[in-house]
Amino acid sequence: MKRERYEANEKTKWGNIIAKNFIGGLMWGLGSVIGATMVLTIVVKTLSTFNFIPAVANFVVQLQEYIDIRK
Repeated sequence: MKRERYEANEKTKWGNIIAKNFIGGLMWGLGSVIGATMVLTIVVKTLSTFNFIPAVANFVVQLQEYIDIRK
């Protein structure tokens, strides 16, 4: 079993290994960005309901204005 696995790894071309790892890294990074965006969106939407706390409300308003400018 171990020998078969070793031989299969030895037959794999370096170009394939590099390409698969590169694409895997890109997908991991993309997933991280999408996940962080979703979490940040939920946090901002949740914080926007707290208008009665002045410090939080000012921060959320500034954050929403910044996001609107970037769109």
